[in-house]
Amino acid sequence: MIKVNQGESHSRDCRVVSLLLIIGYAVILVLVTRMTGVPFKLILQAMGVPALDYPIMDLRGVASWCELYGNGGDPAVQQGVIEISAGHQYGAYLMNYSPIVLGMFWLGLLPCHVVAWAVALLLMYGLSLWFLAGPCSRSGALLWCLLICSPLSIMVVERGNLDMLLFTMLVAALAARNRPMLGVALILAAALLKFFPAPAFLAFWVRGGRRNQIMVVIGAGLLMVFLFLISSRLGAISESLSGQCQNAFGCMVIPDLLVQHQLISTIKSVSVKFMVKGCTIALMFLTVLAGFLRLKGNSAFPVSAKSLFSFFLAAPMMIFLFIQGNQMDYKWIFLLFMVPAILELKRVPDRLNALAAHAWLVLMLSYSYWNFFSDEGSLRNAFLKQAMMWGVMIITAFLAGSIWKKGRCDEKH
Repeated sequence: MIKVNQGESHSRDCRVVSLLLIIGYAVILVLVTRMTGVPFKLILQAMGVPALDYPIMDLRGVASWCELYGNGGDPAVQQGVIEISAGHQYGAYLMNYSPIVLGMFWLGLLPCHVVAWAVALLLMYGLSLWFLAGPCSRSGALLWCLLICSPLSIMVVERGNLDMLLFTMLVAALAARNRPMLGVALILAAALLKFFPAPAFLAFWVRGGRRNQIMVVIGAGLLMVFLFLISSRLGAISESLSGQCQNAFGCMVIPDLLVQHQLISTIKSVSVKFMVKGCTIALMFLTVLAGFLRLKGNSAFPVSAKSLFSFFLAAPMMIFLFIQGNQMDYKWIFLLFMVPAILELKRVPDRLNALAAHAWLVLMLSYSYWNFFSDEGSLRNAFLKQAMMWGVMIITAFLAGSIWKKGRCDEKH
């Protein structure tokens, strides 16, 4: 039986400190905008947030798909219109999500309701962060404040991206970790919307137990059937995610940067990308294996069961996203699922794991605030930013292997 610490006990829950600091930060930004007359977009950009000309553009795009679908069109092949206001219209990009997202039409996601949806997503995201952070000390509350107020965390809110909804669904799966049928159903629902949360099934598999693993097989099987049914659309969806190299991470970003700066040709980049992806897969596998081989029996491991489960909800998913190629920076928010385990790993007797946890946190914070101190205008700066995320992913893979068997525990409460 693995002995699992049920978390650090605190005489006082200081999450309210984070809440007050975050509210204060938001109020200051609004006051600066009102008092100076500077557009809010420029204020956010000055804070390192890659804000667009108009807010919640991602959600506006999804609403335009739903409107086109409601009018009998197919947003996967027909271009809709994003209407900001009278006289301000933009052509919407073709739908690059799962067709399941069009079900939001029946839930009222239309251009006229997009602001209400954005507020609802923000509230759900905030409540999810509150639960994920859990009772914490004053220093922990300050750290969470830094993470939540980072440019990349604000970016997902500014864009109104549906990743906030997926984040909420995965936090709900974390809360339902003792009820595998419900937890796997929540992960499946998230994966049906945007596919990439599918590796989060591994959190239940790693936990062990026949019931958990049977539910994972069922959930993965249902997802595979769905992917087969829409297989004709998968190529177009995958293509839409490639080529991003500004405000993005992934193993394909560096080759795309080399093409953008005309250091290699587009034709040559095909072989370069193939080599880089192959090397990345091998590196991630060997790093997980290196961590796994360090396991020594079933000795006591002072990391809580909740934190371990939360770690494995996100670690496989983020490694998958990194290998997949090019991901917008706002997906950084899913790294937050690993923070509780990282904070506990910093204090473990195993010096290598503790050192890895410290390095992971430093690199993650540095990456999330990179745009505040610098930009990606030069190839050097862009490479430095990518190097930080490579470091985060390598350490994530190592820690995943190192604590794999430690995730197999029964939490009784």
